[in-house]
Amino acid sequence: MADKVKNSEILIFGRIGSEVTAYGIAEQLKMANNEEVTIKISSYGGDLAEGHAIYNLLRDYQGKVTCEIIGVCASAATIIAMAGNSIKMKSNAVFMIHEPSITLFDVMQKNDLSKIIDELEKLNESIVEVYASRTKLDKNEIRSMLKAEKWLNAEESRAKGFIDEIIPIAENQVSTPSIQVLDSFKQKVLMEERKRIIDLDKAKTSNIAICAIIDQAKSDGKTLMEIQPYIDAIKKTPETNNPLEKIFKDYSESGATEISGISPKIDDKQSAIDEIVRYSKEWR
Repeated sequence: MADKVKNSEILIFGRIGSEVTAYGIAEQLKMANNEEVTIKISSYGGDLAEGHAIYNLLRDYQGKVTCEIIGVCASAATIIAMAGNSIKMKSNAVFMIHEPSITLFDVMQKNDLSKIIDELEKLNESIVEVYASRTKLDKNEIRSMLKAEKWLNAEESRAKGFIDEIIPIAENQVSTPSIQVLDSFKQKVLMEERKRIIDLDKAKTSNIAICAIIDQAKSDGKTLMEIQPYIDAIKKTPETNNPLEKIFKDYSESGATEISGISPKIDDKQSAIDEIVRYSKEWR
């Protein structure tokens, strides 16, 4: 009997472009490793370009993608929803499409406004292309719906071809957390841990003391923010004839259990780091 395929969940909750980014989705898809994924969507939209990027990531993904609309799916979030091999929608959810908009904070001349209008028309056509490829609706009908800022319920969304299936509201269900939810939580934890390690590695320099503190932080589960004061203190120490460089070099090459020049018999790692910082400040 074949093993059951794991179905991971990716959550599209919040504003596209800030709370939900193409980079974050790409990282989660990488961890899903071409297995089946369910994209749960509840978002009022956001940045259209970021929405298109996420749409393309999902379309290029080698595993099956199921998009499930569980609340409001509006604006740029609807572009993402169109990427699913299968698109489902809760019976009490809503779906909204509209023409692209732009916020202006500057003084504009007629020529500037003309360029903006041209840009908005091109963006509008990019939206039309995505909807037309999924729904098979006439493009002029889609343009009319966008201009009217159309809000659709689940039945209307299915009739227009934006979704494939309506999911009834669950009635008084009491259950333990699903494997999918646990997988989603695990993905988030793995992403945060990976980011912690990457941030620490990026902070490394040619300074031996800084590298030693960073390596210790990696094994202790500390973030870059937690050790930044120690790194800053060491960076303020003049590079020429820096005694800390010699101390760490001697320590790493000799196999000694104590660092010469620093108070001996310090067992606690944090206290040792604090002592190094104090030493660097006194030496300046």
